[in-house]
Amino acid sequence: RCGADGPEGGLIVEQEREAVWGGEGGAWCDWDAFASRGFAGSSGGGIERPAGFAWLLGADGEGLWLAPRESNRYVVRRQGEWQVEARPGGMVQNGDREHGHLVLVVGGWLFDTREPSAEVRGYDVAVTEGRVLATGARWWTSAGGGYRDVTPAGVTGRNWKVDADAGRFYVYRGSSFGSGQLYVGDGVAFEERTVPVSDVRAIAVHPSEPDHAFAASWGNDIHATTDGGRTWTGLGLSGVEARSLTVDWERRQLYVGSSNTIMDRGVWTRTF
Repeated sequence: RCGADGPEGGLIVEQEREAVWGGEGGAWCDWDAFASRGFAGSSGGGIERPAGFAWLLGADGEGLWLAPRESNRYVVRRQGEWQVEARPGGMVQNGDREHGHLVLVVGGWLFDTREPSAEVRGYDVAVTEGRVLATGARWWTSAGGGYRDVTPAGVTGRNWKVDADAGRFYVYRGSSFGSGQLYVGDGVAFEERTVPVSDVRAIAVHPSEPDHAFAASWGNDIHATTDGGRTWTGLGLSGVEARSLTVDWERRQLYVGSSNTIMDRGVWTRTF
């Protein structure tokens, strides 16, 4: 998985079971996130090396966020140091963060650091401008305080993914063998829009112009929209299964992370 604008600058790549790497201008360094000595805890303690996959949730003004899938901790890199914080036990499925506000889906339930008592089921979650949207069989928003159901009429299925920025949520469901769906809205009200291809895997939204977004797919190119998902333009990269997508909006650089046993693997980049 990859993310832009790490706390030390540049592109961040989490390599499954191995390490976290940071790079800028062709120079890469191992941040040693999974060193055998364990993480340095915020209370002076530590945890054993996390086994297997860890979610790279990206970076914000508070640091770089990681959530080991099988641990009851999440990890933040602040001012060059790794710090450990507690979370409910269970498998992390998805997550997001904004200005120190962390939201995770753990074992099918939402964990919100600002509303830890919330009892909300979910498949995916995103936060923007302080508003959280958890998606699944039902969609739940924190807008207005607490959580309430804002599922659009006629929406069915459970595996709804969501990405967001600048107050805009893109909620989508892909399919390798059928048609995909996309809804765009403010986290309370939504309009159905057009998906560029049936199997969209990730969407990156501009941090100040939310009509501008990129969508990555399973082998069917990267696509761009400048009108909030009403129309899309293909940018190439056919035959690459996109697992993650991030954009350095200031440098106008697009990064796509791919991992597959059949299709090409690696981190792909282009300017736009």
